[in-house]
Amino acid sequence: MQYWTPNKEIFQFPYANEVALDMCHKRGVEVMFGWELTKVHEESHGRKVGTFKNVDTGAIIEKDFTTMSINPPSKPNQFLVDAGVTDHEGLVDVNKYTLQHRKFENIFAIGDCISGKTTRTMAAGISQNPIVKNNVLRYLHGKEPNALWDGYSWMPFLTGQRSAAGFSHLHDFEPAPTNHSWPAYGLMSRLYFRRVNKTWSQK
Repeated sequence: MQYWTPNKEIFQFPYANEVALDMCHKRGVEVMFGWELTKVHEESHGRKVGTFKNVDTGAIIEKDFTTMSINPPSKPNQFLVDAGVTDHEGLVDVNKYTLQHRKFENIFAIGDCISGKTTRTMAAGISQNPIVKNNVLRYLHGKEPNALWDGYSWMPFLTGQRSAAGFSHLHDFEPAPTNHSWPAYGLMSRLYFRRVNKTWSQK
């Protein structure tokens, strides 16, 4: 098994990235950083081939495969870019605490589209929801937004078919008090896996 990515890390959250790389090493998963998938094709005799480009050198290689799971890159809507709503990364340019746009005060945003150093998770969107609700209502009544988002984001990390760990952080990837509070191996990780499944089923 191999993991290919054009990025230089698996997770932007450094602590989670360190644990993920350690898990890959222990389980024999080869990690290929800096390679962008540009093409997938099947040759006449049925051989499946992926074409990869090195993001640093521009070198092109081909790699045959049996099964591939692809996560395509996301791009911002051009009309938002043209309107000046997004930042240089194509994300909605909000104040990371109030989630109000830095330029257009009548715009608030939550979820995967917001700017800032954070992971885009369901837990983050849930924790942002009451902040935006409060601040939008205050804005509509001519008041200053006063609810502040602490940057909380949580992501489950599956370490097997029946085991899991969890990572959580605040703004700028500062580890939250609950970060990796359950071990990634053994009985506790299996109990955490059951907890994760129960949490997902209730959302």
